[in-house]
Amino acid sequence: MGQNRHGPAYALWVAMERYRRDNRLTLEQFAARARVGRQTLDRLKDSRTPPRTTTVHKIAGAMGMRLTSAEELAGLTPAGGERAPTAEDRSSESGTPAPGGVDTREAIMRDPRLNDEGRRVVLAAYDAIASAFNPPPRAAEEHEERRRAG
Repeated sequence: MGQNRHGPAYALWVAMERYRRDNRLTLEQFAARARVGRQTLDRLKDSRTPPRTTTVHKIAGAMGMRLTSAEELAGLTPAGGERAPTAEDRSSESGTPAPGGVDTREAIMRDPRLNDEGRRVVLAAYDAIASAFNPPPRAAEEHEERRRAG
């Protein structure tokens, strides 16, 4: 009786609270930085369901935390395990790691300045540029054959 039951994202809430305290941010300031509603952040502590992946990624971006770490803290991934891939994951599988170990797609996904639509547009532009510079292997071979036949 009176037992406090925390939700699956409680560990992420604790990390967020520690970050806020260490950086002297109010909940409103952190919410603005993460582009997440204040009530959404409040629900991390006690909600019985895990938060949306996009919410976790926004929070991770605001704290400079790796997405996989935030997903684990939010209860989306078992400790040291993998969760089932989401559409967001499948769209980011082709990224190339940048210096520091974060691939371009992950950097775009965790950028707190982007909303979902902005993120979609930037990812589409990145894909177009990446495919222009890195055509699929068969396409590159066909292009080289046409150039030689000339």
